[in-house]
Amino acid sequence: MVPAIDDIERVVHKYNIDCCFKRAAHTTFAMNPEEKQTIETEVDGATKAGLEARKVVDSGGDLPSTVPFYSGVRAEHQAQFNSYSYMVGIADVLAKAGVPIYEMTRAQDVRYTSELGLPSTLVSVV
Repeated sequence: MVPAIDDIERVVHKYNIDCCFKRAAHTTFAMNPEEKQTIETEVDGATKAGLEARKVVDSGGDLPSTVPFYSGVRAEHQAQFNSYSYMVGIADVLAKAGVPIYEMTRAQDVRYTSELGLPSTLVSVV
């Protein structure tokens, strides 16, 4: 599993954030033979990053696909969600907890509260 995705899912459920979060595998396809090296690089990079990734070689059985493809890489244990809705939900949770939100600032340090498990103090530069 991917800890960051687990954290996002935990926050989504804990605070009931409506962001269409859904566990799903991610697949990138090569539509022609010239893109084969890109797929090899994707598989190598994903594996080095600790993801459970594998190369898929045809559309005849590896994946339920109606579009023919040359090869692909499939990473399991991924997720999809609306990042804007997720961030709006996070901002709402923080605002209700009394955490000030500043726009157009650069963060230099973030401090967490054990109560919420979310950032509680942001030291920034205007």
